[in-house]
Amino acid sequence: MPVYNSQKYLDRCVSSILNQNYKDFQLLLIDDGSSDSSPLMCDKYAESDSRVSVIHRVNEGVSNTRNIGIDNATGDYITFVDSDDYISETMLSDLMDCVTDTADMVVGSLKMISETGETEFSMKDSLISTKDLLEDYLSERFPRICLNGPCVKLFRKDIIDKHHIRFDPAMSLGEDTVFVTEYLSHCEKIRTTDKVMYFYMRDNEDSLFSRFRENWYEDSCKAYEAVMNTASGFDCSEAAEKIYKDGRVRNLLGTLVFAVRTSTKKECISYMKALSSDEIFCGNMGAFNKVSMYITARLISLKFYPLVYSVLKLRYKNR
Repeated sequence: MPVYNSQKYLDRCVSSILNQNYKDFQLLLIDDGSSDSSPLMCDKYAESDSRVSVIHRVNEGVSNTRNIGIDNATGDYITFVDSDDYISETMLSDLMDCVTDTADMVVGSLKMISETGETEFSMKDSLISTKDLLEDYLSERFPRICLNGPCVKLFRKDIIDKHHIRFDPAMSLGEDTVFVTEYLSHCEKIRTTDKVMYFYMRDNEDSLFSRFRENWYEDSCKAYEAVMNTASGFDCSEAAEKIYKDGRVRNLLGTLVFAVRTSTKKECISYMKALSSDEIFCGNMGAFNKVSMYITARLISLKFYPLVYSVLKLRYKNR
C-alpha cells in the first residue's frame, strides 16, 4: 500500500485489511515521504500487528512506491490497495478461493463511491483465456475500470519477478494500465469473479486525478500503445480494436473538458495542440456520436484553440 499524506483515510483502509477473515498475509505500508501524521500512524500499526511492515522513504511518487512494495513482498501472490480506498473483510479469502493451477491472475469486482452516489462495476464469474479477456476489454463487454488498475486483483509473484514487471515512474497517468497490460502479456488464463470486494473512493481532494497534469497526453499515448501491442500479440479482432480506438478518441476529448475545469488556459491550448497532431484523434471523427463533440473535435483539428477554450470555459461556468 502506497501511503502519502493519507492521515484522513488511513485508519479506514488499514482496518479493513487487518480485519480480513483470511489471516495469512503481509501488509507492506510504503510511506512516500508524507508530511502529515501518516508515518507515525504506520509505525503504530506495525507495533500492534506483526503482519505489518513499514518502509519510510523520500517522496518519489506512487510508481516507485509500488515498486518498493514488489521488491519487498515475500508471498506467492501480490495485491495492491490504495490508502484512500478500503476493502471488504472477505476480499483476500475471496481472491484466494479463485486461485487455481491454471489461473495466472484473479480479477474481482468493485464499487465506486463519491459524493453523488455509488456505482457498482461487476465482472462475470468465469475462467477465461487472456485473448478472450482482452477482446471483452477492448469491446467494453465488461467494465474496463475493473482491469485498468492494479487493485482488486491477485498477481503471481513469480510472473512479476521472472519478467521484471514494474510500474513506470516517469508516468503520472496510465502507469497502472501499462503494468497490468504487461503482466497480461505473460498470462494464459484469468479468473474473474462477480463478488464486489473493493471500494474505490472518489472523496480525496488531494488525489492525482483532482487536477489535469500537462504530461497526461503523452502518458495516455503510452497506455494506449501498451494495450494495443498486447492485444495485437494475442491476435485480437479488428472490430474490438476499433471499439477501443474510438473510445480513446472520446476520452481524449473528455480529458480536455476536465483540463478546462481544473487547469490553465496555457495548459489547455498545449493539450489541444497535441490533439491536433494526433492521427488517431483527427482521423476518427466518426467516433463522436454527439454533434457538439464532433464540432469541438473538428475545431481542434483546424487549430481554433482559443475559440474552443472560450466555449468550453463558458459552458462549464454556466453549469
